[in-house]
Amino acid sequence: MDNKKKIVIGIPHTGTFYTDVAMNLMNLAATENKYYLNIQMLKSSILYISREYLVSAALQANADYLMFLDSDQTVSIEGIEKLASHLDNGEDIATTLIFRKDPPFHPCVFSHQELLPNNQISLKFYDIANQDLTKPFYVVSSGFGCIMMKMDIFKKMPQPWFLPAPYTGEDITFMYKAAQMGYKTLCDPTIEVGHYGIKNYTRQDYLQVVEDKYKLIDGSVNPGVYL
Repeated sequence: MDNKKKIVIGIPHTGTFYTDVAMNLMNLAATENKYYLNIQMLKSSILYISREYLVSAALQANADYLMFLDSDQTVSIEGIEKLASHLDNGEDIATTLIFRKDPPFHPCVFSHQELLPNNQISLKFYDIANQDLTKPFYVVSSGFGCIMMKMDIFKKMPQPWFLPAPYTGEDITFMYKAAQMGYKTLCDPTIEVGHYGIKNYTRQDYLQVVEDKYKLIDGSVNPGVYL
């Protein structure tokens, strides 16, 4: 009997994809793996509405897990299987280390979140410079560049799931609500994810800033760094 679980990969986008990202999606669709993959894309300039529709598509598809992947990210089939294996083993949400494309290249995972009086959600970046990056660790919140979660969360959380709080992203708003409901988020730093812009941004960009290998001028990288 076939008991493979189904993963919907939801990709909100505005219509533009890097060539490396497009090739990565084609490879994912063509590669045999331990799960059924269903890639869903939705074009819109309003991100939180895109995510609402992508969740609805996953529910209609009777998916077990929903994976959000940004349109400038790449991930291997092995990475997807790792994320799913954490959910198979009882985790609620599993994410990866993705680094911002602007100095100082902070990782999009957080060690603290707080609801302010104006309903804005305040965050503190996780300090991964002193973290063992050979094994998973828990975070309180994460961006949605590459993240997987159980569909049961959406069945228990009232809609709208992604309507953003003031001055707060729709992903962070969702993560705050999920944490309030008792769901935990595991970050697996062993999964390599590409973040494409003028280059592929990785943990080395972040660690080089931490180690003062980059020369920062008014918060900007000296252009000579990339020469």
